[in-house]
Amino acid sequence: MREARAKKLLTARDLAKQARVSESNVYRIERGEWLPSLPTVRKLTGVLGINPEEVEEFAAAIQKAATRRGRPAYTGQQSSARLGE
Repeated sequence: MREARAKKLLTARDLAKQARVSESNVYRIERGEWLPSLPTVRKLTGVLGINPEEVEEFAAAIQKAATRRGRPAYTGQQSSARLGE
C-alpha cells in the first residue's frame, strides 16, 4: 500500500483523512501488523484509485474475509454463473 500511496503523492495522514480512517491504521496496514476490514479496504482503494488485489495487504484481507464466510475469495471478476451466461 505504501507504494500506491507514494504514487499518489499522499502522506499517511493525507490518505487517512481522505479515506476517513485512522492514521495509525494506515501505518499498521503498511507494516503488516493489521489486516483491514473490507469496508476499510474499499475506502482506501477508493482514495488510491486501485484494484484491491493489486495491494498485497488488501488481497490478504479479502482472502481472510472470504475464508471466514466460507466463500471463494473475490477476484475482481464476476463468474459467468452470476452473469447468467
